Amino acid sequence: DLRDAAAASGRAALGFAHAQRAAEVGAIAELIFTDTAWRAHPAEIEALVHRALTNGASVEWTPLDDGDAPQTDGVVAGLRFAL
Repeated sequence: DLRDAAAASGRAALGFAHAQRAAEVGAIAELIFTDTAWRAHPAEIEALVHRALTNGASVEWTPLDDGDAPQTDGVVAGLRFAL
């Protein structure tokens, strides 16, 4: 659903780099990361989670692999506002 929101209104960030930029300005409302992202970059994901939580976002982890959508690299964020 978040991928569709990104395409439709720009209110989602697909991938770690986009989510990180959104977190820097407090735009993340919902952050979802996969086990694949956590295993690949645990320190970076932890920092992103802390920043999102500090700004009031909900955070979810999923054990699912995001192999069908490599552009997300295991990180998707729903945004409060389009960037």
